Amino acid sequence: MKKIEKELEIIGIKPLGEITTTEKQIIVQNVIEQLITLSNIELNFEQIYERLLSTKMYRAHLENNIGKVNYFYKEKTIYFEENMNLEEIEENIIHECLHCIQDQRGEHEELQRMGLCIFEEYKVRGMALNEIGIKYLINKILKRNDKTKIITLLKLMIIITGEDIFIDSLINNNDKFEEKFMEQTNTEFLYYKIQQGMDAIFDLEQEMNKLINIGKEVVNPEIYLNKLNTNKRTINQIFFELQWEIYTKYFGRKIQLIDQLEEIEKYKSELFCFNTWLEIGEEELKYTEFATEQLKQLNQVRQKIEKRKEHTSLIPVGQGPLYKLMKLIRKIFFRPSEYETNK
Repeated sequence: MKKIEKELEIIGIKPLGEITTTEKQIIVQNVIEQLITLSNIELNFEQIYERLLSTKMYRAHLENNIGKVNYFYKEKTIYFEENMNLEEIEENIIHECLHCIQDQRGEHEELQRMGLCIFEEYKVRGMALNEIGIKYLINKILKRNDKTKIITLLKLMIIITGEDIFIDSLINNNDKFEEKFMEQTNTEFLYYKIQQGMDAIFDLEQEMNKLINIGKEVVNPEIYLNKLNTNKRTINQIFFELQWEIYTKYFGRKIQLIDQLEEIEKYKSELFCFNTWLEIGEEELKYTEFATEQLKQLNQVRQKIEKRKEHTSLIPVGQGPLYKLMKLIRKIFFRPSEYETNK
């Protein structure tokens, strides 16, 4: 048995045969049509079309709860559940086709990147962030609302960077989203911490789903419920810590950059709008205190700007910086006899 066949068997994939050319064309067309709805994003649709059309696609027995569709990156092949209707616009099909589009290889065909997920020599960075990114994109395409904690974290990041930059990085495999977030929060550490936190939440949610699926067969319900509750508490702890850091780092930096009066009102509006996306829970007092402190700082910033403007407006016309500069230039380039005023 070949190495690839052995790996497929371990995963739970038993290939049956390639799908028809017509089925493949329908899949590709459906995916392209969904991506076209993202009209603000610059995508190379010709390249996407060719990539998907050249990808091997098979029907298969899919076991071990690996889903209805699976992109097996080691052989760049998409496997579909044997009885799946491939003519329908199915979330799982879009998801795995997006992974195929994201697949970026190095000189020796080694996998380097898939959207927001970076494959380094000894570790993989951002796997959950990429998975959640694709889920967010599919929710947008299918016009669905998702209020899970991990999606909420991503939404907060997207509010900070802008959605177009996020989708651009997700599909076009670039660092614009990462760089913009780091710039807006004035730290690299937080982005990497969010990556790790999302990995932890994603794994805990996967474990919970498995527990829920076997819930009826559990011999000891008390141990089962304790494990579920422990996972929920850990997810909440990670989520609230990351949410707080995103909130405080972003607005803490942004207030330092305010230089004009109109920027103050813009800041206040953004602060109040951002608060509507937060899941505050039992920490309402902490968030209220932070927002109150920011508003106090805004008043101080306003006073400084107003004093600066007032001081500038009180400088006599003949004593301003421009007058002093012109006087210096005249002293340098003209002999004393050539000017007798404003000495």
